[in-house]
Amino acid sequence: MPPGHRPRASLSHGERRVRRTRPSGPINRRLVAVARDLRQPDVTVGAAFDRLGPEGLGLALLLLTLPTLLPIPGPIGMTFGTLIALVAGQMLLGGRRLWLPSALRTRPVPAGLIRKSIAAALPWFARVEGALREQRLSAFAGPRAQALLGVPVMAMGLALVLPIPLGNVAPATAVIVLALGLMARDGLAIAVALVLCAVALAWTGFLVIAGASVLDWLMGFAGF
Repeated sequence: MPPGHRPRASLSHGERRVRRTRPSGPINRRLVAVARDLRQPDVTVGAAFDRLGPEGLGLALLLLTLPTLLPIPGPIGMTFGTLIALVAGQMLLGGRRLWLPSALRTRPVPAGLIRKSIAAALPWFARVEGALREQRLSAFAGPRAQALLGVPVMAMGLALVLPIPLGNVAPATAVIVLALGLMARDGLAIAVALVLCAVALAWTGFLVIAGASVLDWLMGFAGF
């Protein structure tokens, strides 16, 4: 067997899908390029995000949000929600390039998880991308608007951190739509995302209140 050759049977289903994909739009092309980069065994968080380029905040948000939609046990929401909040903070400060603290930059990236997320999302993005239009309602997609968008993104990141059953879908969907709007510079998509953020906040508040009510009832029933 030639050195460095990897048997096809050892490839995961997600990796095979990424290899077969012929991206049809700029967003899919960037996602496939990132997935192929992440095949390296020793990729760190800093190296992965450095490859996103100077306009990578939208793509960073997208890559950080996709794993929160996968039914995987563990503190996925807490980990990626915290990173989304970190990106939001930089948006508020007007940052155009993702900055990470040195302790975080040197951590190994969960490459397999992100590749799996991208592979699952590619067919959906191929359909959605056709609805995006560059420079539509450009006031929502400019640098000043991007700084203000850090507020709802921060709120969604904090919502994802909360360990609430079924509480990740609404904020994750809002961030994904907003990230797509930023990447395509489509102000209408960003406006839709802001509406989804409001819905997600209302849904998260409802789940928190409902959960507290159920907990009080259970404690009363148990005599505490």
